[in-house]
Amino acid sequence: MRRYIIALVVGIPIALMLFVAAGYVHDEVIAADRVSRGVSVAGTDVSRLTLDDTFAVVASYEKTLVSQPVVLIIEGKAVELDPSDVSLDI
Repeated sequence: MRRYIIALVVGIPIALMLFVAAGYVHDEVIAADRVSRGVSVAGTDVSRLTLDDTFAVVASYEKTLVSQPVVLIIEGKAVELDPSDVSLDI
């Protein structure tokens, strides 16, 4: 009976570690053409997207940045800068 208890105490944690390791291997090796879990770009979740889809999300965000004016504070004065006025391109 004592051997079974020892086997369970040792075997269960090992089995759990192998399970977690298998999930990591799947994410990083088998699904290497996709972005890892838990990754976001400017608040947009890109987890598990393909690299091409992720580039499309980033390009869309870049277009948003270029189209919005930016307010800069210079020596206590607010200055609004329109990216199109200064030919800003990303």
